[in-house]
Amino acid sequence: MTLDELQTFSRSKADEASGGYIDSTELIRYINQGYRLVYGKIVQRFEDYFITIGTTGNGGLFTTVNGQMSYTLPANMKKVVRVEGREAGQTDDNLWRRLERANIQNDFSRDRYYDTWTDRLTRFQYFIAGNQIHFRPVPSSQVSVRLWFIPQLTALSLSTDLS
Repeated sequence: MTLDELQTFSRSKADEASGGYIDSTELIRYINQGYRLVYGKIVQRFEDYFITIGTTGNGGLFTTVNGQMSYTLPANMKKVVRVEGREAGQTDDNLWRRLERANIQNDFSRDRYYDTWTDRLTRFQYFIAGNQIHFRPVPSSQVSVRLWFIPQLTALSLSTDLS
C-alpha cells in the first residue's frame, strides 16, 4: 500500500474525504507515528523480522585494525541481532563464528591470551555503547566482523512510498 493509498483510506475511515480538518502534512505525521509504533512492537518480539545482514555497503561488514578497540555502527541500525567474526582474508561463509557479548565489568587485563586462532576467536568479545561497538581484548590482528541487525524505519514521505 502506498502512502497516497494510506492517506485516502485514513480519510475515508475518519469520514474526512474532503481533507478540510486534517491537512496532508499532519496526516502523514500521524501515519508515520503509527508506522513507527507497529514496527517497534514487531521488532521487540525478538523474531527474525526485518533482519539485514551486514555488507560493506550498509556498514555492517568491516575489518578490525590492530590496536583499535572501537568502531562506528551503521547509521541506520536500530538493534543488533548477531555479531560474527572470522579471520580477515577468508572467503568461506562457513568460517563465520558468533562473537559473544562481553561483560564489561570483567577485568580483561587479568585474562590470559592464547595465540592460536581458535582461542582468539573464542575469546574475542564485543559490547555496544552509544553508536559504537567495542571489542575485548583489543584486536591484535585483523578480524572481519559482520553484523546482523534490524535497520531503523524509514519514514514515509512521498506519495509513492510503500508501507
